[in-house]
Amino acid sequence: MTSSDDTALVVIDMQRQFTTPGAPFEVDGAAALVERVAGVVRRARSNNLPVIWVSQRVRPNVGLGRTSRRYGESDIHRGELAALDDRLDVGDDPLVLKHRQSAFFGTDLETVLRGLGIDTVILSGVTTNVCVLATAIDAGARDLGVILASDLTASLPVKSGGRIILEAAEVQRAAEAFVIHAVGEVASSSDIPGLDR
Repeated sequence: MTSSDDTALVVIDMQRQFTTPGAPFEVDGAAALVERVAGVVRRARSNNLPVIWVSQRVRPNVGLGRTSRRYGESDIHRGELAALDDRLDVGDDPLVLKHRQSAFFGTDLETVLRGLGIDTVILSGVTTNVCVLATAIDAGARDLGVILASDLTASLPVKSGGRIILEAAEVQRAAEAFVIHAVGEVASSSDIPGLDR
């Protein structure tokens, strides 16, 4: 595993639509996930590891995109549920606003990373099988090292016709397996230099 000198923690889409009880896309164990991410962000800062926040936002009167329109939620990427969870302290860290699944698509994330001298990203946030995975793939395509923090990510179940066809835990395992197979590493935050205690 890489040293922490050229590494940044990227926190993806820790927004209220995923973390608020009863929200349309609430992930299992959301409160505990928020607490873990908040704790690791504090550790990263104390170890001088850059933290970069990513949030998916769509401007009013701009289409949500084909993938998001399928859910029939008009405020899926705008409105109060699109706000980052207020239990998380963004502070003065860079905040990258994205408009589609990957944090690299149409954003300045790569410029931010290169400007900081970053060679490897530690990915955290939601959802592992969609936005986190899309970001991991795009990071790999840019020759960045990728470490998926397994305890700092969460997935939603896969549904078809209102029926669950893959439980969230299965989806999480599959996304982690894909990262290992094609993109990078998967580890618990306690085993990642710069995030370990």
